[in-house]
Amino acid sequence: MARGLYVGLAGMDIIYYSDNYPKKNEKSTVTQYSIFTGGPAANAAITNSILGGESTVLTSIGKSVLGDAIKKDLRSFGVKVLDLSEGIDIQPFISAIMVNPDDGSRSIWSGQRSFNDITEPDYESLKEFDYCLCDCYMHPHSAKILERISKTGMEVVLDVDYYSSTIWDYLPRSTFVFFSKQVESESQGSIEGYCKDSISIRGLAVSNDSNPIKWTDFKNRTEGVLEIPPCKSIDTLGAGDILHGAFCHYFYEKELSFRDSLKKASEVASMSTTEFGTRKGVQNFISQFP
Repeated sequence: MARGLYVGLAGMDIIYYSDNYPKKNEKSTVTQYSIFTGGPAANAAITNSILGGESTVLTSIGKSVLGDAIKKDLRSFGVKVLDLSEGIDIQPFISAIMVNPDDGSRSIWSGQRSFNDITEPDYESLKEFDYCLCDCYMHPHSAKILERISKTGMEVVLDVDYYSSTIWDYLPRSTFVFFSKQVESESQGSIEGYCKDSISIRGLAVSNDSNPIKWTDFKNRTEGVLEIPPCKSIDTLGAGDILHGAFCHYFYEKELSFRDSLKKASEVASMSTTEFGTRKGVQNFISQFP
C-alpha cells in the first residue's frame, strides 16, 4: 500500500447552510449546520483514506479541546496525525463557512494564526512515506519540509490553494501541480510557464469549478481537457481538496495514468458536491463504485 504524507492545514470547519446572507447587525438563524475537520491537506488525506489508502497528516494543531476533537475526527477515518505543535497551548485553525444549498456556492471566513509554535519534524521517519501532498500552508515550515524530503526522491503533489509569492519556494520541489482558475490570472501564465519549462514537474492540472479540467502530462507529452461529470451540486465545499486526495489514491495506490487518475478523481469530487459536507458524497461514491 502506498503511504501518503499530507503536509498542511488541519482545522475545524463550522458550516451553515442558508441562502440568506445576514445583513449588518442582523442575526440569521439556520436549522442546517455541520462541524467537522477541514483544511486542504486534511480533506485530501481523509479522501484518500475513505477510498482505501493510507494517510498521515503532518500539521499544526496544538493542545486544546478543539484540537483534541480534530485529531479524534481524523483518526476516526484512519488518518494518522503528526502534530508539529504537540503539547503547545494554542488554538487550531477555525473556519466559519456559509453554503448556499441552491447552487452549492460558499463564502469562507478562515481564522488563521501564525506558525511560530511549530517544531521540526523527525526527517528520518518521513523517509518511510511513498509520496507527499502539500497545500502550501504552514509557510515557511512546509517549504523547508519539502526541500528536505524532495532530496530523498519522494514525489510531491502541490496544491496551490491560493496564490502568494511564496509559491516559488514550492514549485522547484514539486512533481505534480494543481491549481484552480481562481488563482489570479496574471499568475496562471507564470505558473504554467514554469511547469512547462521545469525538468522535474511531470504533470499540471488546472480546475475551474464545474468546467472542464485542463491537464498536461509533460512526461508523456500529452494534454487535453476532462469534462466534469454532471450532477446536482448542493455543497461544493472542499471539492478541490477531494480531487487532490482522490488523484493521489488512484495514481499512487491504483497506479493509473496521470489522465486516468484525474478522470477518476473528478468523478469522486463531483459526487462529493451532491451531499452536504466533505465526507458523505465520497462515501456514496465508494458504495456505488467499489
